[in-house]
Amino acid sequence: MNIIAGIISIGAVITITSVIMVMGLGFTRVVYALSRDGLLFESFSHIHPKFHTPYKATILGGFLLALASGLLPLKDLAELVNVGTLFAYLMVGISVILLRKAQNYNPKFKIPMAKLLIPLNILTLLLIMAGLPMLTWIRFLLWCVLGLLIYIFYGYKHSKLNQ
Repeated sequence: MNIIAGIISIGAVITITSVIMVMGLGFTRVVYALSRDGLLFESFSHIHPKFHTPYKATILGGFLLALASGLLPLKDLAELVNVGTLFAYLMVGISVILLRKAQNYNPKFKIPMAKLLIPLNILTLLLIMAGLPMLTWIRFLLWCVLGLLIYIFYGYKHSKLNQ
């Protein structure tokens, strides 16, 4: 049994590590897009002249991920990544429903059985999210509050849409 437990443990560490790395790449693109729109510091939208990537956002993302990976237990970090990802998918599902009701909605592609699948997707996401521990929700809400504070005190004034 120890050999099987070891194989499962190695697989779990590899899986969690790869998920965190992929989410880190997504994080850098979000930081890049927000800074390009004026919602975060403009310097994070700078593109590397040789590699054509948002290198300052990538450095920030790598630093924050390394810090979180070094300070948080792997279980807690995985739960935070999960709640963030699930919440993002939930917002996409809700946005698709709202966009479909918009008058100027003209999609480039259509979702088959959207009236059934999108609400089912939202319900499934909510059920999965309900199973996360309360401490994960508290951390997630604190992270959201931090994001709102950044928006209120920096993003609102510097937003390109606001100008």
